[in-house]
Amino acid sequence: MKHKTKTKYTTGYKLHATSSKGFVILFVVVISSIILAVTLSIANIALKEIKFSTSAKDTNEAFFAADTGAECALFNNKSTSNSFVQTGGSGIVTCLGGTFTLNGAYPSWNFVLSGLGNGEQGCAKVTVNKSAAPTTVVTSKGYNIGDVSCLSSSSNRVERELQLTFIENSPAVPVATSTGAKSPSVNGIYDGQWYSANKGFALDNDYAYIEYSAPYRSIDFKAFGFGIPSGASITGIVVKLSTNNDNMYDVDGSWNVVLNGKGFKSTTIGAGILETTLGAPNDLWGAYSAWTDTDFADATFQVYIEVGDGVQDGIAKLDWVNVMVYYTVF
Repeated sequence: MKHKTKTKYTTGYKLHATSSKGFVILFVVVISSIILAVTLSIANIALKEIKFSTSAKDTNEAFFAADTGAECALFNNKSTSNSFVQTGGSGIVTCLGGTFTLNGAYPSWNFVLSGLGNGEQGCAKVTVNKSAAPTTVVTSKGYNIGDVSCLSSSSNRVERELQLTFIENSPAVPVATSTGAKSPSVNGIYDGQWYSANKGFALDNDYAYIEYSAPYRSIDFKAFGFGIPSGASITGIVVKLSTNNDNMYDVDGSWNVVLNGKGFKSTTIGAGILETTLGAPNDLWGAYSAWTDTDFADATFQVYIEVGDGVQDGIAKLDWVNVMVYYTVF
């Protein structure tokens, strides 16, 4: 009897169950890395925003410090101040309710303002230069941090600079001028010895005349139409008389001229056709008070003339009286 033999084959491989633990750890690491990267990015942005905010604040402090310095210089550069002048300067500037030392001399000065800004830590260095007068240059450097000398070693120190360039108005210079020769248009009071008393207004050989003896005979003239500007400073008065005297018996005629009752001149006018000038551009006629523009208004100003020789009879003829007023205006 035959027996069947079964052969059994075996291999060296073993089957194992697969574990998921490694995949979970990898997933956690990746997610954590992403969250960390996002967190760091947000933190970095926030830090930059904080720095930017701080920088903007410091910049504003510096800018406004520079602006304050420039305004202080302009305020003290006014015509009523004597901070920035050639001679006799005060040596100080006044602003912010106090005084600050002014260094230098014409044409360049500098000063420091301290205690500026919200925290009173800011300051400004200001320079005023007039070397190219009438052009003035104001340079103001503002800082967010600085001591009383506007110095600091802080790494957070910010500087901002303002420069102003302008041409200053020259001081007012008086302008000398005159009314020109003005003729009257009205006779005032006169005594009855004058004939054709409405003459004397123009150089036309048409005379007002008088036969005079010992007593003086008077006539006055008004309404010259000077038109002197209000506030003008009167510097001189000139009166011209165009006359024709005859039958003087070798005795010259005496003419007294009074202006507004406050200025007086007397002269002797000989025979013949003459033009006599009284006064000068710088002659105020010995007035007892200062002349003003209102003294020469048409309703106010008068030229009062007395004629006579006090000794002999004669005939005096007045063709024209004219007045020129000299004055200065600003």
